[in-house]
Amino acid sequence: MHTTRSRFLSIPALATIAVSMLGAFAAPAAAQDGMRIARACVMQIQDATEEAVTSQHQVTRRTIQAIRNAAEEGAPNRVIRAIAENGLDRVHAIGVRNDSAIEELAGECVQRLRQLEADRSLINAVRIAAARSDEHLEDSTRRSSRAIRGALARALD
Repeated sequence: MHTTRSRFLSIPALATIAVSMLGAFAAPAAAQDGMRIARACVMQIQDATEEAVTSQHQVTRRTIQAIRNAAEEGAPNRVIRAIAENGLDRVHAIGVRNDSAIEELAGECVQRLRQLEADRSLINAVRIAAARSDEHLEDSTRRSSRAIRGALARALD
């Protein structure tokens, strides 16, 4: 299975590094609290995204195997299509559910950072991590959907 972990982590990792670099210049307690919150938020966003992508990959693998098994057993095309549609629906639902949760988390983090009057770069680091998460989830959903549709096409040939 192809993994994009290194590509995904590169940009949010830069945001984390930027957050960390601010630590060298931030002396006040409020600034340190802001950095701690931003760092924790970026890590939570990254972890949630990786968990969602892993779940999508698991659903994709199981769905493709189920399609293959059904085709080998001579199941009717409508049954094979139903298996594929169920997998596609589940992959999409994972992406949507997790994207919403990450948006909510990022919004809460930004709100806390604003309450602390944190440096704008900390707020931007959280927003960048959330945007990259969204892109990564969309990419994972597309790849998983393409793989399932490809397995379906092969099974119906």
